Amino acid sequence: MVQQKKLLRNLLFLVITILFISCQQKRENPEEIFNEKTPGRKVVETYSDKSPQIVYFYEVKEGKTTNNKIGEMYYYQDKKVFAGGAMKDNKKEGAWKAYHPDGKVQTDAFYIDGKEDGDYTVYHPSGKVYYSGQYQKGNCSGEWKFFDDKGKLLRTIQAEGNNIVCGACDRCNKINQIKK
Repeated sequence: MVQQKKLLRNLLFLVITILFISCQQKRENPEEIFNEKTPGRKVVETYSDKSPQIVYFYEVKEGKTTNNKIGEMYYYQDKKVFAGGAMKDNKKEGAWKAYHPDGKVQTDAFYIDGKEDGDYTVYHPSGKVYYSGQYQKGNCSGEWKFFDDKGKLLRTIQAEGNNIVCGACDRCNKINQIKK
C-alpha cells in the first residue's frame, strides 16, 4: 500500500512537471510546482538558522531521485520565496518569478533553453510596473516601456537585439560598459 502511494505520488508529480514544462506560455507560479512537498527536493544551502536558502528539485523516476535537475527555488531568510522556476538540461526553462520581500512579484519572466523569451516585466515594490518588454531568444525585442512608481509612463524605447541601453537593467548596463 505504501509503495503504491509513492508510485502514485511520483506519477502525479511527473505529470504535473510535464504539463508545467510543455505549456510553454502558461505563467504558473513556480512555488506552486516546487515546494517542500515536491519529490526530488534537495536543500543545497541554508541560512544560519537552518532554514533553506537554495533548493534544487530533481526528477524522480521509479521512486528514485535522478541527477536531472528540473527546478530551483531561492528563499529569503523568513522562508518566503525570493525567486525560482523550472530547469531543463541545466538551463532555465518556462516561467520564472522573483519576489520583493513582502511577497509581491518583482520580476515575471519566461525562458526557453536558458534565455529570456517572451514577455518580461519588472515591478516596483508598490506593485506597479517598473518596465516591460519582450525578449526573443535572449535579446531585447520591440517596444520597451518604463514607468515611475505611480504608474506614469516615463519613456518608451525601441529595441533591436542588444543595441539598446535602457539604463534600468543589468544586461543593458553591461552592454553599455562594453561599448565604452
